[in-house]
Amino acid sequence: MRVEIKGCQRCGQDHPVDAQPLSNPTDQFTYWAMCPTVQEPLRIVVLTDGPPVRSPTARVLKED
Repeated sequence: MRVEIKGCQRCGQDHPVDAQPLSNPTDQFTYWAMCPTVQEPLRIVVLTDGPPVRSPTARVLKED
């Protein structure tokens, strides 16, 4: 799933990533992706709508 990261927890920038579902999530983070800037993994909470959240989040750009 292509998502737009806002305030990446690794590099601090906004950028798109290809998020993959975690096979066995244990908390609110249900997806992961690689930061294209520093090549380190991100844990992602996907929001479709609602108020802004301070934890690392992603907004869905396009469903695959």
